[in-house]
Amino acid sequence: MLLLFSASLQLANAQSAPSQNETAAKTFYAQLVLGKVDRSKLSTEVNNAITDPLLGTFSKQLSEAGTPTWQYVKEMKTPWGPSSIYKLTYPKTVLYFYFGVSSAGTIYNVYFGNQPPPNS
Repeated sequence: MLLLFSASLQLANAQSAPSQNETAAKTFYAQLVLGKVDRSKLSTEVNNAITDPLLGTFSKQLSEAGTPTWQYVKEMKTPWGPSSIYKLTYPKTVLYFYFGVSSAGTIYNVYFGNQPPPNS
């Protein structure tokens, strides 16, 4: 299981259409693959969690996994705002990518896991 940072999450009951986070999520994911993230966009907690060695590990692992197909799963509510969950299907594995970004553009939740979210 890949874990960067996970804020305390509360499930939202409604399964709505993909949120506005999708473009930001894909942009951030591409930065992870390249091993170069725009740290000015990260919350203090996420910035502290994504150390340079960890970023290098994630870059290598995500690059080796191949190009995923993205599927929106659901949105979860957090104290900081919504976090969207995406199912990333790679040639040999599946990951769930939790991603939250504020209206100001600050990334406050980044999490990769191999289990689907509860109630999905």
